[in-house]
Amino acid sequence: MRDTTRARSEWQQVIKGLKPGPAIVVVNFADDAYDVGGRMADARAAFTASGISGLVIDDPDGFKGHGAGAESGFARKFGSCIVAFVETRKKQAPCDE
Repeated sequence: MRDTTRARSEWQQVIKGLKPGPAIVVVNFADDAYDVGGRMADARAAFTASGISGLVIDDPDGFKGHGAGAESGFARKFGSCIVAFVETRKKQAPCDE
């Protein structure tokens, strides 16, 4: 990615534009070639400012790269706590770590 400033700015516009209502889950993996940096901090700040019920999973241990969320191990480890959050808005382990 050549212009990370533009990508980060566009991300900030999207995340700040979200309104309370649906549960929102964002995940970032270490060594993601598309990561422009700072997105999870942006998400946490936007969720706090707007009152959004949001879950941030940032650099979970054992998962790396852009496609890590498609690995069956990710679904086994985080699937139930993501579903629980979407249904109840309550954070459970390992999603609350």
